Amino acid sequence: MKVHGIVVFDAIGKPSGGITKGALYYIGSYDQCNSIKAHIPANIYLGNVFRKEERRYTTKFCRAEFNVSDSFVQSMNVDTRGLVLKLNWGVCVPASCHSEDIARLFSMGPVKLPVNRVACLQNPDLKKDTSAIVAICILCVFGILVALATFSEGMMGALPVSKREEQNYFGRINNGFVSDEKHIIKNGYAPDALELKQTASMSTGLYTTLSETNGYEKIDKSKSDIEASSSSKTDSCTLNVLAPAEHPYEKLSNGDGKSLSHNPNVSPEISNTELEAKVNDTGVKVENVADKEAVRKVHPIIKAFSLITNMPKILNGKKSKGAINCVHGIRFVSMLWIILGHTYNYGVVSQSDSQTTQNLIDADGLFKRFSFQGIMAAGFAVDTFFLLSGFLVAYLTLKDLRKRKITGGYMFMYYFHRFWRLTPLYMIVLMTFSCLYKYMGDGPLWPAAIKAADYCKTNWWTNVLYVNNLVNNHEQCLGWSWYLANDMQFYILSPIFIFTIFWYAPVGITLAVLVGAAGVASAFYEEYVTGGDMFTMNRIPDYWQNVYTVPWTRIAAYLVGIIFGWIMVKYDKLKTLSFKKAVVGWIITLGVGIFISYITYTYRKEDADAWPKWVLSLYESTTRPIFAACVAWVIFACHHNRGGFINSVLSWSGIIPLSRLTYACYLVHPACMMLKIYSKRNLIYISDFDVAYLYMGHTCMTFMIAFIFSVTFEAPFLALEKIFFQRKK
Repeated sequence: MKVHGIVVFDAIGKPSGGITKGALYYIGSYDQCNSIKAHIPANIYLGNVFRKEERRYTTKFCRAEFNVSDSFVQSMNVDTRGLVLKLNWGVCVPASCHSEDIARLFSMGPVKLPVNRVACLQNPDLKKDTSAIVAICILCVFGILVALATFSEGMMGALPVSKREEQNYFGRINNGFVSDEKHIIKNGYAPDALELKQTASMSTGLYTTLSETNGYEKIDKSKSDIEASSSSKTDSCTLNVLAPAEHPYEKLSNGDGKSLSHNPNVSPEISNTELEAKVNDTGVKVENVADKEAVRKVHPIIKAFSLITNMPKILNGKKSKGAINCVHGIRFVSMLWIILGHTYNYGVVSQSDSQTTQNLIDADGLFKRFSFQGIMAAGFAVDTFFLLSGFLVAYLTLKDLRKRKITGGYMFMYYFHRFWRLTPLYMIVLMTFSCLYKYMGDGPLWPAAIKAADYCKTNWWTNVLYVNNLVNNHEQCLGWSWYLANDMQFYILSPIFIFTIFWYAPVGITLAVLVGAAGVASAFYEEYVTGGDMFTMNRIPDYWQNVYTVPWTRIAAYLVGIIFGWIMVKYDKLKTLSFKKAVVGWIITLGVGIFISYITYTYRKEDADAWPKWVLSLYESTTRPIFAACVAWVIFACHHNRGGFINSVLSWSGIIPLSRLTYACYLVHPACMMLKIYSKRNLIYISDFDVAYLYMGHTCMTFMIAFIFSVTFEAPFLALEKIFFQRKK
């Protein structure tokens, strides 16, 4: 008993140094407390009471929270930016104790401490959690599908490709011509003759006529007008529509340089039923045509879930001649910037049930440093994504409209593809985090509830409809998903601007400029009325709801992207930008970008005078579209051979696979951060070196988990869309 008492006492938190630096959590030993299994033998005195019966008990870890007086906080002479300082004390008590018992415990004795709240951390019971069980079952179904599909494609690779794949990849060939004995032209389609020219890395969207040819020719599918990765805001695929071959005997080839020749054993009018026991393109005989056709229909679906198919799609780093490859690097760098900003925001200096840092007061000094202004400007990375989204949808759609008419089917696919592109992975992440986060970690820092996940139980439908930034936006499920809601809302409105620009550019551009100006004006007004910024939202929560997440204050950067898409189409044939224009453009872009990122130092530094409200409002409303315009110039210069070393870095082939993961990264990275921080057994020390290590760990883990989610959930759904909608064609 004495040994167990010592262990229990050792597991209780004790005051330490650094209280004036914000070390206000006496953390104790969580694992030691939960591992205690005490035994009280029979027939002993316990205190002054004689115990005849033997007793056994376990212990549990509880966290008692106490209010900190305002006078103590004021004596520190520090701006907490709305964070409420609390004193937390980790205690180890018998498992039979209740929260009320612990509160009474602290009220006993000569020094009575009024307890604000007690949270006892115990592992939840999975058997009683229906939502968690359903989520696990759904994830298991996907895991089994992926495993079976991968096994089928890897171990049973003799499955033939579907007719639809043959048509899309190999084109229409004159009936009755073959490349060799093993390659039979069936119903006019020959394997290895022609290939699909695909713009998107992983998905199929809008199909357009790319070129007309006088005959069939081998096409390198790695070449495209623009490579839009799987995380692009608009993916599209351009289909080569080929004219009949003038001299099929001479022009057709099977991909290895051999000319196609007429096969006297195969009639041009041969039917499916006459092809029994023929050899398919994989060299495997199929005795029953009906079975073969059934396999042909199932095989693309199997490949859709196969890791053998999906992993190369993501990891492929090939660049296409003429593609706007710098977009990949900009997307990747922007994601790194967002993760850096959120490293501080999620778990380190954010508000939760318990404090996670041992020197929180030092964080105030970070905000006043000149070098830290670049980190606090990470919000501009979101505007970069708005720019890229508007640019890609405008650029691709304007080029597409040159080749096709706007029909009901066109508009249906325009919107359906977007919804299908974003929603499946989005809902999988939402379900996984909101239903299972309780079982993903524990520890003395683990909060009683993660609101960003718990709000999903009642407000998940706002995320499905992409209105979570407007409806119940003070209780957002996955709070960081506000960006997706804005992006979808902008996408829905984008045809108004894009179609008008296509029909009559001056009117369309004027409309986009006027709406963008209205967005700037609304941001100015909302900021002037509300006040605040990203790092004072705990003190001014209305900033998040009225200024930061609503579409009318954020649309300007997206419209900059739409206008830039028109500019890129207009100058599509421009090969190289003039040197003088490039120099002037780079000087202005770098100067303006750095200026708006670091000018905030003038009012955040030590003993600085606060900016007037109108200056803060002007900064909040104008700098977002200005920064978007700076990024647009970078793309324009790099694509027109004036990017130099910057273009070499942004267009590096090694970045392309990472760029494809940015959508999944954005969805999972806050969850990864919170699970890591809240599962720690000790407090974080805020320093440049420690946070740098934390940031690199967050980044690596985010991209690894994003890869798993992308290859397991995102890629299959994109492939299924291609399969089902191409079959209808």
